[in-house]
Order: sequence, then structure tokens, then C-alpha cells
Amino acid sequence: MAHWIAGKYQISIPKMCQRYRQGNTFGTRKVRLVMPSDIKTKQYMRRKFSNLYTVENQKLAREEIFDLDYVWLGTERRRGKQDIREAVIERDGLQCRVCGKDLDYFEAQIDHMTPRAAFKRLTEAERLKNHQVLCTDHHRAKTKIDRQVLSRMR
Repeated sequence: MAHWIAGKYQISIPKMCQRYRQGNTFGTRKVRLVMPSDIKTKQYMRRKFSNLYTVENQKLAREEIFDLDYVWLGTERRRGKQDIREAVIERDGLQCRVCGKDLDYFEAQIDHMTPRAAFKRLTEAERLKNHQVLCTDHHRAKTKIDRQVLSRMR
């Protein structure tokens, strides 16, 4: 049963099925559809794993690991700087080393006493003894002075 629709010759679905039927599947001379069960595959995983969420007599224990390297306060550019910040604040407290002003945790800035650029090996610059807590105003002023000194050295 054929239909003429919009200038094209259309064959109905039953006629199409009869035309391309090959036993219990469909195909042409070159291409044939196969059932997924006809494809033989290797079994890569012979051992079965039990689902820890459904096993009743096994207890699922998870450990929360907190990594300070991924805490970003918006100003850290170097990996691990957050660890140094925590250690310096724990050692010196939340007071500016210059003026003694009490600071909030997020207001405190960690400064290198000797600028990083003055060291040949940057690992020496990141030692705990080379850091101090400063307020924003004193940190800016010290950074400005450090840059002027370093520019004269170069």
C-alpha cells in the first residue's frame, strides 16, 4: 500500500517491514541489525562487589578531610599560603605588629618581613619566621617601601 504525499512516494510501515525483514531482524545486503544478546563480549570483572549502602551488617565509615589549600579568601595566589596564614595568626594573634590594633580574622594581613624578591631561594622566603601580622594600612605602606628599595637594588 503506497501513498503519494507532497510529490514524494511514501511506502507504509508494514510494506517497509516486509521489504527489509531478514528472519527475526531487519537489514539490507550489506548491513544487518543485530540483537545485543548476539554480541559476545569478554567478562572483564568476574568478581562481584557488594553495595556498601545496602549491606546491613557492614558499616560505612567515611572520613572528612579538610584541606586548607582549597580554602580561598580572595587574596591568596600561591598554593599553601593559607597554611602559613593560619600558623602566623596562631603564633602572633590578631594584632598588628606595628600599631597593636586588634584585627578581625579576615582583616588581618600576613606580610613578609623580608620581601620575597630579596631571596635567592623562594622556599626560604616562605619560612614561618619571615612572616608577621599587619593591618591593611601598615601592610600597604611597608609594601610600597619594599618596592622602592627593591627597585633601587636592581
